[in-house]
Amino acid sequence: MSSNPVSVTLTADAASTATSDDYSFSAPFIIAAGQTVASGTVTIAENDIMEADKTLILSASGTGLTVTPATVTITDNNSPGVTISKHSMTVDIDSTETYTVKLNTQPTAPVTVTAMSGAEATATVAQSALTFTTSNWRTEQTFTVTGVAAGSTSVTHTASSTDSTYGSRVSVPGVRVKVYRPPQEQQQAGGNPPKLGF
Repeated sequence: MSSNPVSVTLTADAASTATSDDYSFSAPFIIAAGQTVASGTVTIAENDIMEADKTLILSASGTGLTVTPATVTITDNNSPGVTISKHSMTVDIDSTETYTVKLNTQPTAPVTVTAMSGAEATATVAQSALTFTTSNWRTEQTFTVTGVAAGSTSVTHTASSTDSTYGSRVSVPGVRVKVYRPPQEQQQAGGNPPKLGF
């Protein structure tokens, strides 16, 4: 306990794995004369990149202070993945329907999302692959499904990247597709009722 006010400055020990981009400290604060406690603030920075846990070894400096460093673990709250706008759709023969995809987190390298129809005789999908970069990862891109013949199928997706948080580690949802004949074709297939003349 000091008989004089003590100005305290928070610092990070050089052994910290966190960098100055990961956190910020409040301005120096004062322990009032005759007191032993005061508060400072450590703010953890938010970003969109999936990262491993980091440690911040927190210390402080001030006249006459004896400091015991404290270790703070910074845990990432981002979860890599791919968001699909639709999980099922219906489409007529020779018509199209669309759905969009985007990444959940910013990658460190390009990520390619590939779509494949389970039965191209029933429905096809284009573009076959969409690429997301560090700059357009949150911008929705579009796949187009075309109905070919009446029936059901699914469009499956895979993600590939040199970014270790994407690639085979990420499970991308599929889209269930039901293809129908257009109403006019259904009527023609059923035939027209006979006309009676009087």
